[in-house]
Amino acid sequence: LTLNGEILDFSGGNGYIEKDWGRSFPKAWLWLHCNNFAQSDASLMVSIADIPWLGSYFLGLIGFLYFNGEFFLFNTYGNAKIEELSYSGDSVQVSLRNKKQQLLLSIRKNTSGTLKAPVNGDMSRHIKESIDSEVVVKLLDKDKKILFDDKGSRAGLEAIDTIFHYLK
Repeated sequence: LTLNGEILDFSGGNGYIEKDWGRSFPKAWLWLHCNNFAQSDASLMVSIADIPWLGSYFLGLIGFLYFNGEFFLFNTYGNAKIEELSYSGDSVQVSLRNKKQQLLLSIRKNTSGTLKAPVNGDMSRHIKESIDSEVVVKLLDKDKKILFDDKGSRAGLEAIDTIFHYLK
């Protein structure tokens, strides 16, 4: 990247890019992303949200854990289930299960800043996002054998409090 005539080299770095479509964000969601694990190629993204559908809503899930060249997918359209979604203070617990694995996340929310978010095309909503959260990730197979166990730092986290009421 060249900025003001200076070349900035990001070779060998990890990144994440996303695109949000539409005019509004859901009423409630949890979003987590982390690339900073001891296992250098590991990457995690999880999004759980209130998805409007035909005058009602459903709790949607899309996420993955990537390591050792393999993606482990957890998503609604693949019949993955959200087994736990809870918080206490600055600690968030998530348990997801697909047909072959269970993904356990223990997240510690650190500092956060306020961002604007869209509501019907108007950037009038204020949300909190943390970019220095920490996450302990465990991936287990059907026999509870640990496939992945690592702690990530500098994780991005957005958690709209009302998302935690959907599983009660």
